Amino acid sequence: NRTLKLGTQFMHLGEALEKKRRRLVARLEVKTTDTEDPQVNVWKLIDGPRAISPPDYYLLFRVENWDVSKDWQTRVVFEDADGETYTYSTTVCHDPEEKSNVSLAAFTGMGVMGRVAHAQVPKVKGDDIIVGRWTPANVWMPFAEAVDVVAKQEVDILFFTGDQIYQGKPSPTDQSRAPYEDYLYKWLLWHWSFRELTNHLPAIVQSDDHDVYHGNIWGWGGRLCLTNNNRDGGYLFSPYFVNMVHRTQAGHNPDPYDPSPALNGISNYYCSFNYGGVGFAVLEDRKFKTPPKITNPAEQLLLGDRQLQFLKEWGQDWTNQKFKVVISQTVYAAMHVNFEGKLARDADTNGFPKVGRDRAVRLFQRCGALVISGDQHLSTFSRLGIERPSDAVYQFCVPALANIFWRWFYPSSVEDPQGEFVDAWGNYFRMIAVANPERRELLDQKLRRRYVIPKAEAKGDSGDSKRACLGDGYGVVRFDKIQQEITVECWPHNVGPTGEGQQFPGWPVKLRLADLDGRQPVAWLPDLKIEGISDPIVQIIDQESQEIIKVTRAFKGMYRPGVYDMKKTYILRVGEPHSGTLWWEGKNLQPTSKPGQEERLVVLKN
Repeated sequence: NRTLKLGTQFMHLGEALEKKRRRLVARLEVKTTDTEDPQVNVWKLIDGPRAISPPDYYLLFRVENWDVSKDWQTRVVFEDADGETYTYSTTVCHDPEEKSNVSLAAFTGMGVMGRVAHAQVPKVKGDDIIVGRWTPANVWMPFAEAVDVVAKQEVDILFFTGDQIYQGKPSPTDQSRAPYEDYLYKWLLWHWSFRELTNHLPAIVQSDDHDVYHGNIWGWGGRLCLTNNNRDGGYLFSPYFVNMVHRTQAGHNPDPYDPSPALNGISNYYCSFNYGGVGFAVLEDRKFKTPPKITNPAEQLLLGDRQLQFLKEWGQDWTNQKFKVVISQTVYAAMHVNFEGKLARDADTNGFPKVGRDRAVRLFQRCGALVISGDQHLSTFSRLGIERPSDAVYQFCVPALANIFWRWFYPSSVEDPQGEFVDAWGNYFRMIAVANPERRELLDQKLRRRYVIPKAEAKGDSGDSKRACLGDGYGVVRFDKIQQEITVECWPHNVGPTGEGQQFPGWPVKLRLADLDGRQPVAWLPDLKIEGISDPIVQIIDQESQEIIKVTRAFKGMYRPGVYDMKKTYILRVGEPHSGTLWWEGKNLQPTSKPGQEERLVVLKN
C-alpha cells in the first residue's frame, strides 16, 4: 500500500531520562533536491520528532504515500538529553518490480555461541580436543563471515523466520515475568550482527518460541500458561513482554491482516505484501496452536480461523504477483529422527495437529505457494502430501545460521535419506535434500551439540576456528518471472557465490510454477489459447459449490487446465483485473478423460 515503515532500536537510555528530565527524541529525514536549486541536496523531515521511551526504546517511523519507484537515502537523527544530535544513515530500496529476476535470503536459529560462560567445562579424555570457549569455533556472533557472503548474493529482501535470540545465550535467562532488559541486551546483539544488511535491504522478521523466552510454544490463541510447563499451552511470560518482542522485532513488517489482538491483548502481526512481483504471506503458526494435551481433532487448531480466512483470501488474489510464497515459522511435517533413527513424534512442528496442518496445506496447495520456514535446526527441502504422497506443495526449511541444538535425518529404515516418508503424525512428505549436522556414524553418539572432538577426528583448526556443526547456513531463493522458474539454494554459513566452497549436497533445486501444486489431474477442461496478455491469472471453479479449487498463471499465452474430479462441472475465469482487463469466463464446462481434446480462444481486452 506504498507505506514506508522503518523500525529503529535504541540502546537502553533510562538513566539519561532520569537525570535530565528531558525527552529523548528522534526524527526521520530523507535526502532530496532543494525546491529552489535542483543541483543542491537537502535533508527533509518526513516523520517525527518522536519520543523514545522505556521499556523498549524502540521507534516506528511511518510515512504514507511513499514513492517506491526509486531508492532513497534516509537517516535517523537522534537528539540526546543535552541537545546533541547523532545520525544513522540508511537506504530505502525501490520495489524491484521491473526486474525479471528477484531473490531473497532467509535465516533462522541465530545462536550467539555454543558453550556459554556459565556452563561447566566438558570432560575430556586423553588427547581429545575441547572446543575453546572464546574461539571462533564457539562464539559465532556477530556472524561476520555469513554477513559478508550474504552481501555478495545481491538479494532483494531478507527474511528472519524466528529465533533471532536464545534466552539463555550468552547470559543466563532472566526468569522474571517481564525480562525487558535481558531481552533488549540479547536483541541488540542481533542488530549489531546484521546492521550491514538491514540498513539497506528490507527485512521481514517473525518472532518464534525462543524470542519470547520459550523452549517450545503452543500459544493456544493467546492464553497464559498456568503451570509453568510450556507443553500445557499458553504463554509463560507477561503479555506486555510478548507484545514488546512483537513490536521490536515485527513492528516494521507490513500492517497485519487483522490487527485485533488475540486473548490477553497479545498482538497479531500475520500479514501479506507484494515485493518485486512476488506475493508473500507471513504467518504466525505458533500463536493459535493448541497444545499436545488437546487430543480431540474437533478442538485442535494450528493457524486458527481468522488466519485461515486470511490465507484463503490471499491465495485467490494474484494482483501484481507472479509467484506465491508462504513464510512460516516451522515445517508442516515432523521430519527429523530420534537417536534410534525413527521419525520423531515432535508436536513442536506443524505436523501436529494433523487436522490443522491439512487445512493449512490445502490452502497452500490451491494457489501453488512455495513454503519457506525455519526453526528446525536442520535444513530440508521436501514435498508435502495430504491425501497421497507428494500431492501438495514444496517446502524449504532453511538451516540454522548458528546451530545450538543438532537435529538429524538419517532414517534407520532406509540407507538413502531421500524418498517418500510418513511422519509420526501421519503426514506425507518426500525428502529431496537435507543438510545434516554431521555424518551418519555419529548419530548413535546422541549428540545435540559437539564440544569435544576425538584426537583421531581432529584436523588443524578443530576446536579453534572451525565450527563442529556441518549444517550451519542460510537459504537463498531466486524467482525468474520470465521463465516462471524458482531456484532454491542452501549455503553453508561461510560460503557465497564467489570463491571456494559449494552449496550443501542436493541443492540448488529448480522448480517450475506449473509444478508447485502436486495434485495430478484426472481429467481436463478445454485448452486455453490466450491473446492480449501472455501470463494472465487463471481460476478453476467448482460450478456447483462455487469453490475455487485452483488459482495460478498461464504461461506464454497457453494454459491446459486439469481437474481432480471427472464428475463435476466447472467454470474457468481468465484475466488480469488490476490492469483494467475484465474477466473472461467460461461456464458449464464438462471435463474429458484426455487432455487437448478441445481449445478455447480467450481474448483479453481493457
